[in-house]
Amino acid sequence: MAEPGCDVGRLNFATMLGAGGLLLAAPIDVQHARLEPGKPRPLDAPDLRDELNAILHVKTRRVVAAAPVALRAGLILGSPEWMYR
Repeated sequence: MAEPGCDVGRLNFATMLGAGGLLLAAPIDVQHARLEPGKPRPLDAPDLRDELNAILHVKTRRVVAAAPVALRAGLILGSPEWMYR
C-alpha cells in the first residue's frame, strides 16, 4: 500500500515538470566544456496527449481537456494510466 500523501507528491512533481518549473538539462557549450545557464520550458501538452492518447482513459482525457492549459501536461504526467506504466 502506498504511503499517505504520495499521490499528492506525485501530482505536485508532475505539475511542476509539466509547467516547466524544473530544469532537467542545460545546454552544453562544447567549445568551452561547460554548462550554459538555461531556462526551464513547459512541456507541450498537445504533443504529450497525442503520444499517450492510446493509454489515457476517456475520463482522463475529459479532465485534461477541461483543465487550464498550464495544467494539462502535469495532469497527463500525473494520470494513473501514465503512473502505472
